Amino acid sequence: MLYVDSLSTTEMAVRAVDGFNPDAAFDYVVFGLRIGFEEIPSVKPKREGEEAFIPSMAEERALLAERPDLRRYTAFDRFAAMRAEAFPELGAEPDTSRAKALVAAIHEYDPATDGEVGRPGPSRP
Repeated sequence: MLYVDSLSTTEMAVRAVDGFNPDAAFDYVVFGLRIGFEEIPSVKPKREGEEAFIPSMAEERALLAERPDLRRYTAFDRFAAMRAEAFPELGAEPDTSRAKALVAAIHEYDPATDGEVGRPGPSRP
Protein backbone atom coordinates (compact mmCIF):
# COMPACT_ATOMS: atom_id res chain seq x y z
CA MET A 1 0.00 0.00 0.00
CA LEU A 2 1.34 3.43 -1.00
CA TYR A 3 0.56 6.86 0.40
CA VAL A 4 1.50 10.47 -0.32
CA ASP A 5 4.00 11.53 2.32
CA SER A 6 4.40 15.13 1.15
CA LEU A 7 3.14 17.29 -1.67
CA SER A 8 4.31 20.62 -3.10
CA THR A 9 3.96 22.48 -6.39
CA THR A 10 7.09 20.74 -7.67
CA GLU A 11 7.21 17.34 -5.99
CA MET A 12 5.10 14.49 -4.68
CA ALA A 13 6.81 12.08 -2.27
CA VAL A 14 5.20 8.64 -2.16
CA ARG A 15 6.05 6.05 0.48
CA ALA A 16 5.06 2.46 1.13
CA VAL A 17 3.45 1.20 4.32
CA ASP A 18 5.74 -1.24 6.16
CA GLY A 19 5.55 -4.67 4.60
CA PHE A 20 4.68 -3.38 1.12
CA ASN A 21 6.99 -3.01 -1.89
CA PRO A 22 8.48 0.52 -1.81
CA ASP A 23 9.33 0.20 -5.53
CA ALA A 24 5.77 -0.60 -6.61
CA ALA A 25 4.60 1.07 -9.82
CA PHE A 26 1.56 3.32 -9.56
CA ASP A 27 -0.49 5.78 -11.57
CA TYR A 28 -1.90 9.08 -10.42
CA VAL A 29 -4.01 11.87 -11.86
CA VAL A 30 -3.41 15.57 -11.28
CA PHE A 31 -6.42 17.86 -11.36
CA GLY A 32 -5.46 21.50 -11.64
CA LEU A 33 -6.70 24.91 -12.55
CA ARG A 34 -5.23 27.01 -15.30
CA ILE A 35 -4.70 30.43 -13.75
CA GLY A 36 -7.04 32.95 -15.34
CA PHE A 37 -9.36 30.28 -16.77
CA GLU A 38 -11.04 29.09 -13.56
CA GLU A 39 -14.47 30.45 -14.45
CA ILE A 40 -14.59 29.53 -18.13
CA PRO A 41 -17.00 26.64 -18.74
CA SER A 42 -15.51 23.72 -20.64
CA VAL A 43 -18.87 23.13 -22.36
CA LYS A 44 -20.73 25.96 -24.11
CA PRO A 45 -23.79 25.94 -26.37
CA LYS A 46 -22.90 26.09 -30.06
CA ARG A 47 -24.31 29.18 -31.78
CA GLU A 48 -25.93 28.99 -35.21
CA GLY A 49 -23.26 28.82 -37.91
CA GLU A 50 -20.42 28.69 -35.40
CA GLU A 51 -17.77 26.00 -35.57
CA ALA A 52 -15.71 24.77 -32.61
CA PHE A 53 -12.27 24.68 -34.17
CA ILE A 54 -9.03 24.12 -32.29
CA PRO A 55 -7.59 27.59 -31.57
CA SER A 56 -4.85 28.75 -33.91
CA MET A 57 -1.36 27.88 -32.72
CA ALA A 58 0.34 30.21 -35.24
CA GLU A 59 1.58 32.66 -32.59
CA GLU A 60 2.94 29.84 -30.43
CA ARG A 61 4.70 28.23 -33.40
CA ALA A 62 6.22 31.59 -34.37
CA LEU A 63 7.43 32.16 -30.81
CA LEU A 64 9.02 28.71 -30.64
CA ALA A 65 10.69 29.25 -34.02
CA GLU A 66 12.15 32.51 -32.71
CA ARG A 67 12.96 31.13 -29.25
CA PRO A 68 13.54 27.34 -29.50
CA ASP A 69 14.92 27.40 -25.94
CA LEU A 70 11.32 27.83 -24.71
CA ARG A 71 10.14 24.55 -26.29
CA ARG A 72 11.22 22.57 -23.22
CA TYR A 73 8.50 24.41 -21.26
CA THR A 74 5.66 23.14 -23.45
CA ALA A 75 3.35 20.48 -22.06
CA PHE A 76 4.33 18.13 -24.90
CA ASP A 77 8.08 18.42 -24.32
CA ARG A 78 7.66 18.03 -20.55
CA PHE A 79 5.54 14.91 -21.18
CA ALA A 80 8.08 13.51 -23.67
CA ALA A 81 10.95 14.05 -21.20
CA MET A 82 9.07 12.35 -18.35
CA ARG A 83 8.08 9.46 -20.64
CA ALA A 84 11.68 9.01 -21.86
CA GLU A 85 12.94 8.99 -18.27
CA ALA A 86 10.29 6.56 -17.02
CA PHE A 87 10.25 4.28 -20.09
CA PRO A 88 13.59 4.60 -21.96
CA GLU A 89 12.78 1.49 -23.97
CA LEU A 90 9.97 3.38 -25.75
CA GLY A 91 12.34 5.93 -27.28
CA ALA A 92 12.47 9.68 -26.95
CA GLU A 93 9.65 10.67 -29.30
CA PRO A 94 6.06 9.57 -28.61
CA ASP A 95 3.96 8.52 -31.60
CA THR A 96 1.63 11.48 -32.20
CA SER A 97 0.10 10.26 -35.46
CA ARG A 98 -3.35 9.64 -33.90
CA ALA A 99 -3.34 13.05 -32.21
CA LYS A 100 -2.38 14.72 -35.50
CA ALA A 101 -5.20 12.86 -37.29
CA LEU A 102 -7.67 14.09 -34.65
CA VAL A 103 -6.43 17.69 -34.98
CA ALA A 104 -6.82 17.42 -38.77
CA ALA A 105 -10.36 16.05 -38.40
CA ILE A 106 -11.41 18.81 -35.99
CA HIS A 107 -9.51 21.57 -37.82
CA GLU A 108 -7.22 24.21 -36.37
CA TYR A 109 -8.70 27.69 -36.74
CA ASP A 110 -7.08 29.78 -39.47
CA PRO A 111 -8.39 33.33 -39.99
CA ALA A 112 -7.26 33.20 -43.63
CA THR A 113 -9.64 30.35 -44.42
CA ASP A 114 -12.14 30.52 -41.56
CA GLY A 115 -12.75 34.29 -41.33
CA GLU A 116 -12.84 36.28 -38.12
CA VAL A 117 -14.37 34.74 -35.02
CA GLY A 118 -18.14 35.10 -35.26
CA ARG A 119 -18.04 35.80 -39.02
CA PRO A 120 -18.16 33.16 -41.72
CA GLY A 121 -14.98 32.78 -43.74
CA PRO A 122 -14.29 31.35 -47.18
CA SER A 123 -15.41 27.76 -47.54
CA ARG A 124 -12.78 25.12 -46.86
CA PRO A 125 -12.15 22.24 -49.28
